[in-house]
Amino acid sequence: MISSAKKNDLQFVKGVGERRLKLFSKLSVDSIDSLLRLYPRSYISLKRLEVPSQCADGENAAFLLEVISKSAPVRISGGRTVYKLKASGKDNSIVDIVYFNDKYTPASLLVGKHYIFYGKPRRTFLSFELTNPVVYDKDKADSLIPKYPATAGLSSKVISKIISGYLLDNKSSIEETIPENIRTKYELLPLADAYFGIHMPKSQEEVARAKKRLIFEELLALQLALILQGKKKKTKTASLMKSGDIEEFISSLPFSLTEAQIRCIKEIKTDLSKDESMNRLLQGDVGSGKTVVSAAGVWLACKSGFQSAVMAPTEVLANQHFKTFKFLLEPLGIRTALLTSSITGKNRQAVLKGLKNSEIDLVVGTHALIGETVKFNRLGFVVVDEQHRFGVEQRNQLYAKGDNPHFLSMSATPIPRTLSLLVYGDLDISVLDEMPPGRKPVKTYLVDKRYRSRYLNFVVKNSVKGNRTYIVCPLVEESEAQSDVESAVKYVEDLSENELKSLSLGLIHGKLKSSEKEKVMQDFSTGKISVLISTTVIEVGLDVPEATIIIIENSEYFGLSTLHQLRGRVGRGDVESHCILVSSVKGSARKRLEMLTQTNDGFEIAKFDLLNRGPGDLFGSTQHGLPEVDIEDLFSDEKIIYKARETAEQILKSNPELKGVSQLKSQVSRFISLRGGGLN
Repeated sequence: MISSAKKNDLQFVKGVGERRLKLFSKLSVDSIDSLLRLYPRSYISLKRLEVPSQCADGENAAFLLEVISKSAPVRISGGRTVYKLKASGKDNSIVDIVYFNDKYTPASLLVGKHYIFYGKPRRTFLSFELTNPVVYDKDKADSLIPKYPATAGLSSKVISKIISGYLLDNKSSIEETIPENIRTKYELLPLADAYFGIHMPKSQEEVARAKKRLIFEELLALQLALILQGKKKKTKTASLMKSGDIEEFISSLPFSLTEAQIRCIKEIKTDLSKDESMNRLLQGDVGSGKTVVSAAGVWLACKSGFQSAVMAPTEVLANQHFKTFKFLLEPLGIRTALLTSSITGKNRQAVLKGLKNSEIDLVVGTHALIGETVKFNRLGFVVVDEQHRFGVEQRNQLYAKGDNPHFLSMSATPIPRTLSLLVYGDLDISVLDEMPPGRKPVKTYLVDKRYRSRYLNFVVKNSVKGNRTYIVCPLVEESEAQSDVESAVKYVEDLSENELKSLSLGLIHGKLKSSEKEKVMQDFSTGKISVLISTTVIEVGLDVPEATIIIIENSEYFGLSTLHQLRGRVGRGDVESHCILVSSVKGSARKRLEMLTQTNDGFEIAKFDLLNRGPGDLFGSTQHGLPEVDIEDLFSDEKIIYKARETAEQILKSNPELKGVSQLKSQVSRFISLRGGGLN
C-alpha cells in the first residue's frame, strides 16, 4: 500500500500518460493502490510451446515460430487493412499470421527472429493460420503471463508492462498492512512479495501463495469494517420494550408456526428486551414465512407502546404486506395503515396525522415513508424488506425517524453461511431454514421454444380446473438490441389471438401506473384474469394460492437466484405446481438452467450463482461491498474467512481504534465507505 496521496498518484507511474489515465478510470483504477489491486483474471502458460501440426483447431495455444517473410499491407472492404506474415515452426510447418487494423505489432516483428505467438490456430489447405495472435519475446518461454481486464486502447499486455515496471522500480515503497505477528501465525507473504507473486509469477504455486495473502488482507479489512459498524450501531441506546408473552400472538394465528419461525421470533424478542438497538437480518427462502415473524416483532413493539414501520421496495409488495399485517394484527387491536406515492390528498393527510399523534401503530409503505412530511410520535421498530434493493442512505433515513429504533431487515435471497459472514457480518442473523407444512415442491422443467404449443396447451387445461398461470417475459417492449427476446406487450397480443384466445389474459409491467397494477393484480387474485403475462415485477409481492404454473420465457436472460424467486410465486397452496423454463440455449448456458430442475434449495442455487456470475446478481453491483477476490477462491478455502474474522476480533480487542496500523485502517475505511458509512 502506498503511504501518501502524492506518492499514490497514478499519473506519476511510468507509462501512464493523460490518455491512459482516462482509460484506467474505465477500469475503476484511479491510484497506484487500485492499480496494484487490478488483479489478473487468469494466466497464459508459456511453459508448454505447441507444434502447429499437432495442435487442435480453435484452441488457444502458444507457439515458438520464426518469422520468414512479411507482405505489404492490403486494404479490404469496410476500410480495414490486413497485415500478413509467414512463419515456420520447429516441425517446418508454415503458419500464416494475419493482423487486422494493427500496424504496430507486425512492424515490430523482424524477419529471421523467433517469437512466441499465442492464439487459436486454424488449419487451411496448405498451412495453418493465426489471426491477431498476441506476441511475446522468446525469453518469455516457461513463463506465466497475466491476463487483465482490458478496455479499448488499453490491452492486457500494456497493463502488465505498466504494473511490472512499477513493482520492479518501487518494491521498497510498498508499505505493509498486516502486522508481522499475524503474517507469521498464518504463514502469509509480505504485501510487496504478494504483489510480485500475483502480477509477475514464476509458477502457479507463487500465484497460490500470493492469492492467500491478498485474500486474507481483503477479508481482514472487511471483517474489521463490519465489526466496527456493528459495534457503532450497538452502542446506541434503544428504548426498552416489555418482555411480553409472545404466546398471546402465536395462539391468535390461524395456522401453526414452524420450529424455525418460533426460534426466529424468540431471537427477535430477546433483542427487543435489550437496551441496545437490535440490528438483525431475517433470512429465509421464498415461502418460508418471514412476514409472520416480523409481525411478531411489530406486536411486541406495540404492546410496549411503540410504533412500527415496514418499508418494501415496490408498491405491489407494500400492498401485499399491508394486507397480510392487517389480517394478522388488526384482530389484536393493532391499528395499521398504508403509505405509498399512490396515497394522496385527504387519505395521505390522515395517515400522516395518525403517525404523528400515535393513532396508528403500524405503517406499511414504500420509499414514501422516508419523506420529510412523515413524522412518528414514538417509532421503536423498523422493518426493511429486500434490504439490498434500497440504498444505505434510504435505510438510514427511515431509521433516523425514530430514537434509535430496533432494526430488522428481511431477505428472500438465500446466501451460503460462509458468504453471509462477509456480506452481513455487522448484523445478527436469524435463518428460516424450514418450510411451512403442506407445501409441495414445485416441479421444474427446462423446455425448448419449439414445444410452445404443448406447454401453452397445458396452461389451457390447467385453467379449466380453476387454477391460474403466470407467464414472465424479460422485456416490456420490442428491442432492436435483443430482438429475439419475447416482449411482454407483443406476447400478450399474440397469445390472445392464438393459443390462449379462450382464456382471459392480463398484462402487468413496471411502466404501468400503480393504480393500473393494483387493478390487474386484483383481477388475477379473484380469478377474473386466469393468465397473467408479466415482467419480473412479480418476483416478489404477489401471493395467489390458485397460481399453479409459471412459465418463464427466455429464461437464460435471468440469474438463477432471480429464477428461483420467480418460481416461488407458485406452490403457495396445496395443489401441485409447475415451473416451465423456456430456452433454446445449448452448452454451459443450458447446464446452468438445468440446476433449477435438480433442486429447490435456494442456498445451493445461490452458491452456484455466486460461483458462475459473481455477487452482483445476488446483492446488486454496487451495494455488496465484497472484497476484490474471486468468489471461487473463497469457497475453495472457507476457513480463511473464519480466520480473518477471528483475527479482526483479536485486533479490535487489544487495539479498538487501530492505532499504529494506519495502512490497515485505510483499508478498513475503504470498505466502510463502500458500505455507506464512515470511520472516525
